[in-house]
Amino acid sequence: MRFAILVAACGLVLGAPVVAPTSLMNEAVAQSAQAALIAELQAAANDPTRVRAIVARETARGNAAGVAAAVRTVVASLSTTNLQQAAQVTTAAVLEIAATDTTSATTLAQDAATTIAGTGDSSTAALVLADAATAVAANDTSSAATLVSQAVTVAQTADTGTQQRVGQTASAVATTAQAQGDNTAAATVSSTVASTGGQTANSFVQSGGTAGTVITTSPTTTTVTTTTTTTTTTTTTDTTTPTDDTTVPVVDAPVVVIPPIPPAEPVIPVVPEPNPNQFGSIV
Repeated sequence: MRFAILVAACGLVLGAPVVAPTSLMNEAVAQSAQAALIAELQAAANDPTRVRAIVARETARGNAAGVAAAVRTVVASLSTTNLQQAAQVTTAAVLEIAATDTTSATTLAQDAATTIAGTGDSSTAALVLADAATAVAANDTSSAATLVSQAVTVAQTADTGTQQRVGQTASAVATTAQAQGDNTAAATVSSTVASTGGQTANSFVQSGGTAGTVITTSPTTTTVTTTTTTTTTTTTTDTTTPTDDTTVPVVDAPVVVIPPIPPAEPVIPVVPEPNPNQFGSIV
């Protein structure tokens, strides 16, 4: 009995196929899909429209978290080779995500700006934050105020052009917040700008401060169109009277020749000759 059990055990160990657990297989498939998504975003880094289309597609599939993680990976990779493309990918993704989820868009922009700033490029990092603030301002003034305030802080060591642009964005965000009744957000932006001074503060004032331009346009999501080809079979009923193409030979009727009736022979009356003997002699 024990021997039989040992033999059976050896058979299972030596002869049974090795089957990976379902969880491991699913994880492998997910990792492969994520790697393909990262490669696709990397290839589209210089085309913001294409990046938005990819993000829209993945979001529609319910993979918003996956595409955001892929964007972070791509930004980290590009930050060592091409900071401008890293910024383009971030801004395009934030614009698409902000239309439906300002919190995720804000977090993505902050993470990307931190990565870019880590390379020493404060100008690009500040602009990423400023662009993200503009993207979310119409729907979320609180997040917009946080983003632009961070942009103001980072821009302190940026070039003059970046400081001026950040100041303009700060004015627009503060104005939008105040117009929507979010005085706290407007005050936060104004306070941050005032504490930094420089070109950013000058640009903020010249743009109208909290009485500048209101951001009213919300990001528009990219439409994902799925084309379905449908073959329609149409049956047409012909209601016209069918035409018989059979040629019917026309047979001429026989011609019957009726001979003319000969005219009747004239009847010549016979007049009897007079009989002299009957009447006597004539003297």
